[in-house]
Amino acid sequence: MDADTVYEHIRALSAHFATERRERQQRHELVAADFARLREASFPLTGAPVDHGGSTFIVPRAGEQPGVIPQPRAA
Repeated sequence: MDADTVYEHIRALSAHFATERRERQQRHELVAADFARLREASFPLTGAPVDHGGSTFIVPRAGEQPGVIPQPRAA
């Protein structure tokens, strides 16, 4: 699935979640159906690099190793 399609799926789901904002903000538990809908919208692909079937192309900064989550830099 290409990045534009994933983006549109997530955008549509976000719009739906926004209609339930008040209810969602009052929750104190996770809802399995929400995770199922995120999976259906291909949200997990947003964190995976393209060469692993995802939709993220991450270019490491100078001195950083590819695939390593960079640590926050001191200001």
